[in-house]
Amino acid sequence: KTEKGLFLFGEKWRWTRLGVYIVHSSIVFLLIGGIIGSLLGFDGFITIPEGQSIDHVQLRYTNKILPLGFSIRCDDFDISFYRNGAPKEYRSSLTILEQGREVLKRNVIVNDPLRYKGINIFQASYGKIQPELPKKEDSLPPEPEEEISLIFTSNATGMTYRKNTRLGQPLNMPEDTGKIMLVEFTPAALFMGQNIGAAYLGILTPSQGTPARVQLSLGFPNFDKMRKGAMFISIAKKDEKVLPMHRQPAQKYYTGLQITKDPGVWVVYFGFILMIVGCFITFFMSHQSICIKISKGSENSVITVSGIANKNKLGMENKIRRISHKLADLS
Repeated sequence: KTEKGLFLFGEKWRWTRLGVYIVHSSIVFLLIGGIIGSLLGFDGFITIPEGQSIDHVQLRYTNKILPLGFSIRCDDFDISFYRNGAPKEYRSSLTILEQGREVLKRNVIVNDPLRYKGINIFQASYGKIQPELPKKEDSLPPEPEEEISLIFTSNATGMTYRKNTRLGQPLNMPEDTGKIMLVEFTPAALFMGQNIGAAYLGILTPSQGTPARVQLSLGFPNFDKMRKGAMFISIAKKDEKVLPMHRQPAQKYYTGLQITKDPGVWVVYFGFILMIVGCFITFFMSHQSICIKISKGSENSVITVSGIANKNKLGMENKIRRISHKLADLS
């Protein structure tokens, strides 16, 4: 109250002027979180065959081995495929061991990691465990047999069949899936530039489709699975007995796991939250001030309404106009 009249003053959201400082401080937290993760965290990769365990990780881009403080055991690995042969889902059944004692069991799939003591265990890759080829100095080079036993396994049903053939002799495949004729034996077959050992080379004519060349490796019984045909074929060993209508032994796999630790990730998350809050305050909220002056006129009192806002000045002008109209209605 002054000699000129009465002044009424009000304001709200004065603190919204700090929005720009909140946004800038969030960048500082993002940098700090990144520095903490790079100094105290790690990123590595391990492979574990089914039934085995490992207690260390090899860091990426270096040859350093880092102990984990616990062991990871792969109890089982399971994979499913689409009809075109592409992997659909692969899953690792893992067990965490502390001093030989089981403390946690969990299935891990892609994008669903196992977290333990701040360490993240991601499903990254997989592979088949192939038998080792015999060393040349340990055995003589294999020779072709006069009569060759072929094992046919249906990819659809898992049923197995055994048939005998000779080099250059056409053979009808089971379930009317086509014909195969072995044309050559080589003690050192090549696949993608790599020596896969002794193998029979043949021509397979499917019941539907075009003929194709096949390699039937003696050292890798599951080699023909990569062809993705109705039947995959392998060479039976001399002393191997295969009963019809039975499944072949399951293929052994190893699982590839990405192991990471980032203690600064929560600082980074906090920085992102600050940035979102700061941007909302900066762009959608404003500091508003309104002043009402009441003074004596020659006949009646004069009321003056004024206001200011650091953003959305048109909205502030409309608000002052509404207040003025309400005060005029009261008079």
